[in-house]
Amino acid sequence: MASAAIVRLGKTSKELSKSLDEAEFGSYPGTADLTCAQVPSQFQEGSPLWLWLGSDNNKGAATEWAQGIRAIGTCLRNERIEGGKEYDISIGDLFLLPRSVSKMELLESSPETYARELADAAVVGA
Repeated sequence: MASAAIVRLGKTSKELSKSLDEAEFGSYPGTADLTCAQVPSQFQEGSPLWLWLGSDNNKGAATEWAQGIRAIGTCLRNERIEGGKEYDISIGDLFLLPRSVSKMELLESSPETYARELADAAVVGA
């Protein structure tokens, strides 16, 4: 069964993070295609997900975009790249929130949702 996940965009997804940060609230056209190294086995096609705009560096320095949960969506494709440890991921049905929301902000405003939906979500790293 497909499990919910948080897809965390990192330094290899800088252009996508900038694009999502600048995009309008609502449905996002097309798909977000990523190459991910950190993909738990329970993350499969059909998995619902929260898209997290993360850092573009390893030092915790500020980014051009607001870090946090920016969208919800669905995993459309999750295929291991032949001969490697990475996966090609396609995310569709993306719906952008009006702005990025930090996990702390979500926890403070809706602790039940956080506990029920996000606390046990797998983390997929791009």
